[in-house]
Amino acid sequence: MLIAATTFGQAPSQKFEQGFLDSFPMHHQEAIEMSNLCVEKATHQQLKSLCQHMATSQTDEKQQMQSWFQSWYGGKGMAPMTDMAKMKAQHELMMAKLHATSGEKFDHAMMVSMGEHHRMGIADTQKCVAQAVHPELKALCGKMEAEQTDDLSKMSSWIKSWK
Repeated sequence: MLIAATTFGQAPSQKFEQGFLDSFPMHHQEAIEMSNLCVEKATHQQLKSLCQHMATSQTDEKQQMQSWFQSWYGGKGMAPMTDMAKMKAQHELMMAKLHATSGEKFDHAMMVSMGEHHRMGIADTQKCVAQAVHPELKALCGKMEAEQTDDLSKMSSWIKSWK
């Protein structure tokens, strides 16, 4: 999911970090939208609670990343518009599918969709921990990786037990 950076004159780790901070808040925005829908539609209280937690934590993380992006890089965007448009189109299709389901089927579809979303996020946060320049971003990426791994574990368990 991460967009390759091509800013002239920057070290590769700075390019990575700038690209991450440019694109990952959009990834979080997608999860926030999914989580808010989940809070409205989920039938299991455990899933609703997890979705509320995800919406809150990812809103905070998104705001932090946007603040750092502005502070460290002047908010200068790097992500090609075609890549951002592709991400948006995929998200809109997935949201349409979630809107079209209800009940237990919604819960299952939500957990499968969020699981796929989290797996992409975990791969990116692992790269961030390895390549980011700023220690506070590395720490945030480590925290996001741990939280999303825990979320995946819970949802995987629920998918098996809520049949």
